[in-house]
Amino acid sequence: MEKENLLRSKRIYEKRLSEELQLKTISNTRGHHYSANYREWLHKEIKAIDKKLKEIEGDMIDGY
Repeated sequence: MEKENLLRSKRIYEKRLSEELQLKTISNTRGHHYSANYREWLHKEIKAIDKKLKEIEGDMIDGY
């Protein structure tokens, strides 16, 4: 169950990141800064989810 939720969250974040990268050209400097921070946050969340998924898969292999 947890793995399914993590995979769903990862897909959502990857989709948002893709959309953000398409919207990269923002005329407003403040908006551009916000967008860059948001993209960075999405990258971190995706990496954290990947790490958690590896832990879950490792636990499943070890039999826990």
